[in-house]
Amino acid sequence: MDPHLWLLYTAAALGLSLSPGPNSLLALTHGALHGRRNTLHTLFGGSIGFLLIIALSLFGIGALLKASLVWLSILKWVGGAYLVWLGIQVWRPADRRRKNGPSRKRAGLTALSPGLPRCRDQSEGHPVLRGFSAAVRGPRAQHRQPVRGHGGHFVLIEERYRQANLFTYVANGVIAGAGRSDEDHLPNVTGVYLGGGYDELLAIVRESFPSVRTMGTLFVPSEVNTVFHKDQLVEAARKIGIEIVAVAASTSAEVPDAALSLCSRRIDALCQIPGNLTASAFPSIAQAARRARLPIFAFQSSQARAGAAVVLARDYGDGGRESGLLAARVMRGESPATIPFQLVSRTKLIVNLEAARGAGLTLPPALIKRAEEVIGQ
Repeated sequence: MDPHLWLLYTAAALGLSLSPGPNSLLALTHGALHGRRNTLHTLFGGSIGFLLIIALSLFGIGALLKASLVWLSILKWVGGAYLVWLGIQVWRPADRRRKNGPSRKRAGLTALSPGLPRCRDQSEGHPVLRGFSAAVRGPRAQHRQPVRGHGGHFVLIEERYRQANLFTYVANGVIAGAGRSDEDHLPNVTGVYLGGGYDELLAIVRESFPSVRTMGTLFVPSEVNTVFHKDQLVEAARKIGIEIVAVAASTSAEVPDAALSLCSRRIDALCQIPGNLTASAFPSIAQAARRARLPIFAFQSSQARAGAAVVLARDYGDGGRESGLLAARVMRGESPATIPFQLVSRTKLIVNLEAARGAGLTLPPALIKRAEEVIGQ
């Protein structure tokens, strides 16, 4: 073949490969949520699907062309009819397209009427099969609105070619890219977010530690959620005259050294924001704080049992339950466009008296009385 034709073909193939599409979107989403290994599996499955399509195109269409132009015309008409059928399915009323799904029992929604769509988690399915499916399904592939944020989860209520996306375990739906405000958002997206009670917890800090001037926190630059939490904490603390010292940690191996570095600075206490990495590595944060005799104020209930003196928690379990209630509303026919994003409604105050004593902090009796849970009495 002429080298110029090879160059032209290479440029065209590269342009098509780099153009955005359902497969590249799926690979990017898997890379953000599931890591490199699962993403390689997704790409492998997509490559197999594309090879199958190319092979069918080369041998099937070629054979038809050689055999009869009539069969080629029939193939064109069948393909066109299929696309028309897809369009009709999109415009058909939702209640005529719903299917009853086994996930209703899993979600505890047995009281609902039987005419429900199939519900599943977005992370279901082996990545190789999902990549293959995205490659071969054509117009049906991956009609999803991705939401940024490592570890973000969705409940998908799948109705053939329209999907309602319900998120949970994100710090804020707006900063995740799903809308401009809690009320003005993508028409097929709604959910429950886990914003921290920054003002409320800092008021408790002032109540229990009036002399505090500077507090420290660890955050993960690559996690959109923790960056948002950090910025919100800094702003809330600034309003009441508290300075926040933030130290970055990108991997679990970096957390112990980052915690020791933070505790060696001139801070009066730690106020640890929520996050995937800092939650899993919290014992090393608590150990560094104990060595420096610094009290920890936090936002996750598990951290009260791991060494935080005071926790004002909006927990993942509550967020999941409230997301399930939203899913039930959508299953009953309510449009996600009419459901505002919602902050987790339940807040739980927990105090750990043993951890407070170890840091030389005496908690006010009124605060202990208000606590929903008291540890180390």
